[in-house]
Amino acid sequence: MLKKLLCLMIVLLIPHILFAQGSLLLVGGGSEYSSWADDPYGWFVQAADSGKIINIDADEVSNYYPSYFKSLGAANSCEAFRIATRQAANDSATYKKLISAKGIFIEGGDQGDYIKNWKGTLVQDAIHYMFQHGGVIGGTSAGLAVLGEVVYDGTGGYLYPDKAAYNPYHPDITITDDFLNILPNVLTDSHFHPRGRLARLVPMLARRIVDNGQSDLMGVGVCENTAMCINKDGNGKVWGDASVTIIYKSDDSVIDCQPGSPVTFTHIVFHHLTRGAVFNFNTRELVDPGPYMQPVTDYQIDNNFTPVTLSGVEDSSNSQGSIVIKGITSDDEAAWQGKLSQSAGENKVPNSVIINKLLWENARNETYYYENRWVGGMWGIADKPGYRAIFLNGDKDNSQFDAAAEISDQGILAVKNGIVYILDTNEITHQCASYTRTGNRATNYRGLVNARLHVLKAGGQFDLKVQPTSVPQDNKNESRKSFELHQNYPNPFNATTTIGFFLSVTSDVRLTIFNSVGEEVATLASNQLSAGFHQYTWNAQGCASGIYVYRIEADGIVQSRKLILLR
Repeated sequence: MLKKLLCLMIVLLIPHILFAQGSLLLVGGGSEYSSWADDPYGWFVQAADSGKIINIDADEVSNYYPSYFKSLGAANSCEAFRIATRQAANDSATYKKLISAKGIFIEGGDQGDYIKNWKGTLVQDAIHYMFQHGGVIGGTSAGLAVLGEVVYDGTGGYLYPDKAAYNPYHPDITITDDFLNILPNVLTDSHFHPRGRLARLVPMLARRIVDNGQSDLMGVGVCENTAMCINKDGNGKVWGDASVTIIYKSDDSVIDCQPGSPVTFTHIVFHHLTRGAVFNFNTRELVDPGPYMQPVTDYQIDNNFTPVTLSGVEDSSNSQGSIVIKGITSDDEAAWQGKLSQSAGENKVPNSVIINKLLWENARNETYYYENRWVGGMWGIADKPGYRAIFLNGDKDNSQFDAAAEISDQGILAVKNGIVYILDTNEITHQCASYTRTGNRATNYRGLVNARLHVLKAGGQFDLKVQPTSVPQDNKNESRKSFELHQNYPNPFNATTTIGFFLSVTSDVRLTIFNSVGEEVATLASNQLSAGFHQYTWNAQGCASGIYVYRIEADGIVQSRKLILLR
């Protein structure tokens, strides 16, 4: 009996063990006919052991991919294979062809067609077989969209950002969650910044969390001419010219998601990763910041606010911040080509970049300045910890999209109409002062790690005052090379707070909490950790209000910081 039970356990465990054996290539769309693509697609060929790769589509297939894969070292047997009907998808010959390869690449097209024609067929089985047996699966655009556990399937109609932003239950939001499911707890999106898709990813994420209780769901947005290569250990490395955006709910998030109303979603963890950065999808930790992002150092903050009203349609609102981004409407690829510029603002709203007309004003004329506005705001704050980028929607032709906010002399932002997005860098762990595309071509893209995004609708408020954090003096000497301990967030806090630190080398780590009389009240970590960013949440249930100290011991060095618990 015991032997049978053990055998049954092994059988049940095998799918879960094998599930982690494959590798993934996530491509955000764009053109592979340029040098940015050689690194990620070359990685794809290597992950396929330089063997046979088959690119598939439900519509017309591209004969470019087989020759491209072969030029990168893949086998001469690479081929393009169209699977246009469920009958073809259920043909045993199709299954045998697909599993004869070492890699399967799903082209861009229509993810609805893939789900309609391939879901529940031998094609789906073949992709699972390939991945579970160590093969590599890739996809670009629509091919990327179907790789996550949760898929925006596009069967309801094309989902423009404004539809989702102003109604998270819009009929064009249609979801499939029982297709490939190769990347668990992930909802992907492509062509991310050029098409303003953050504004649709956030509502879809919020709705899924509220309706399905999937609080650990993570949104991954990949820009054009950019890819993320995820190895068998779950480490995803960014390649290409733009960025990968990763967002997910934090313990402090507040979500209000209702039909017919903009969503409220605060304290969203926001990582904006540039080329060379490595993020682990299993632990949700930064493994390597890459060559462009550096750890945060000391910074000073100005909290002297002047009362002001901001409008989503008046360009004068942009000058109220401390920095003004110029050149947004000069060229729809200005941010991509590094043509934006900065100048000093009136500083009525200190520590800020203000961007109006975020999504709508130019969408009516089909001139896409989404990218310039969103990327421009990030560019203005990416090397300035403690700053906020404030984005206001605006449309002169439709007043329901006209965002308006009032800011008091105490720094309280109150949303009066529309939607306001606030990207907050007060707790970032890594900043980016410079970044160039492949071949050192200029761009205004920048990286951020551990920022917070707040999405607010009418009636929402946000405190813009910044409680500046400071890198301790003992972090500024040579010990800084071993690790960095960051300020907890939020601080002060009520119930839970998160403590982050960065290790430059694998170390034995002990992270502990002490009360004001030196008694140890909690041990959050006491084990060996790999190099990279780590964070732990302290639940202070049962502890009294007061000042506490958290201390880290690593690599023979001790550092500590204070935190404040308020009941």
